[in-house]
Amino acid sequence: MEILFILIILFIFVYFIPTFIASRGYQNVLLVFLINFLLGWTGIGWVVALILAFGTNTKKYEELKFRENEKALNEERRLEERSRHIKGLKEEDILVSSDNRRVNEMKMKAEEYKLRAQIRAEVEEEMKKEKIRKQYEDELRDN
Repeated sequence: MEILFILIILFIFVYFIPTFIASRGYQNVLLVFLINFLLGWTGIGWVVALILAFGTNTKKYEELKFRENEKALNEERRLEERSRHIKGLKEEDILVSSDNRRVNEMKMKAEEYKLRAQIRAEVEEEMKKEKIRKQYEDELRDN
């Protein structure tokens, strides 16, 4: 009886893995849950829910990196304002300082775009691999 209870709990946990993964992301949590709950029993629905769940985490990772960059940029601005106030810089020094800040902002934006492009490329590569794997499985089934 205890073993049956443990197996049922384990089955429920495995069945809802896509929903658990999606709950860590910001988007499509309800969609993943509905697909997982209603169509997960088909196997294909479970795989679709799993793919969608990982897509939501990609968004979360991008937003997390964006927030970290914004936080670093705001901290840099705050420190710059404080140092200007303390040092009493001349107007031309302030202009040079703000130009350096703009250059740093552009570098951070470029890094952010590179990171997003890299993530998209990795996701696309995984999707291509999945498509090739499915084609191979279909060929094996046909033979």
